[in-house]
Amino acid sequence: GSGSTVAELMQSASISLKQAEKNWADYEALPRDPRQSTAAAAEIKRNYDIYHNALAELIQLLGAGKINEFFDQPTQGYQDGFEKQYVAYMEQNDRLHDIAVSDNNASYSQAMWILVGVMIVVLAVIFAVWFGIKASLVAPMNRLIDSIRHIAGGDLVKPIEVDGSNEMGQLAESLRHMQGELMRTVGDV
Repeated sequence: GSGSTVAELMQSASISLKQAEKNWADYEALPRDPRQSTAAAAEIKRNYDIYHNALAELIQLLGAGKINEFFDQPTQGYQDGFEKQYVAYMEQNDRLHDIAVSDNNASYSQAMWILVGVMIVVLAVIFAVWFGIKASLVAPMNRLIDSIRHIAGGDLVKPIEVDGSNEMGQLAESLRHMQGELMRTVGDV
């Protein structure tokens, strides 16, 4: 017929088993999440070893022509045992994944609240600095400009109402001195 020969089946099975061994080695090389159950990992390894050894034995039985022993081996039970442990292991991983996603969402939410808090504090500082600058520089500067206009308009008696020890206070003191000198000069004339 056109079906595969026993030798071809054995070769295909051997190649598949070697690939499974490589994949299992890759899996075992992966780092484990410390939250994973070591008992569950050990149980899936035990079931893998049983199933793997049964498949290797099947290949040997087929190669030796021991067809009755080949069909008598309870490989399906080993496969079912491995699959049961695999499903339990994957369910555990799904739960761990859900926990990780939940933790990540909580961390993201917390980070967003912290960011909002920082933005509010930054805005509050900006407003405080603005009002501080306005109170200590802009408002006194406007009063000084108003006083300069009065002096320029000939009003030498209007008091200059700016006090302080910063630059605005020093400028106001200089302006008062100038106003006093102008009053004395005008008085002398």
